[in-house]
Amino acid sequence: MRFATIRTPDGSTAARLDGDQLIPLAAADVGELLAAGVASVPERPGDSPVPASQASYAPVVPRPSKIICVGLNYREHILETGRELPE
Repeated sequence: MRFATIRTPDGSTAARLDGDQLIPLAAADVGELLAAGVASVPERPGDSPVPASQASYAPVVPRPSKIICVGLNYREHILETGRELPE
């Protein structure tokens, strides 16, 4: 399954991609959807499917619990990539 967080007139919502349509779900975003368990979150009552090409996409997980970054901040990796060491 593929999921997205989209903006609607009523605020953001998680949505499930079904073909070329996004089906709004009863979770504010994909992070909330995953925390609740995908199988336990029903479709949002009263909302119509949104064509994926016309959706206003929002950040998938707006409040991540952690952020992991990778950088060229250690000597061996910088040398193996052929880059110059910073001063």
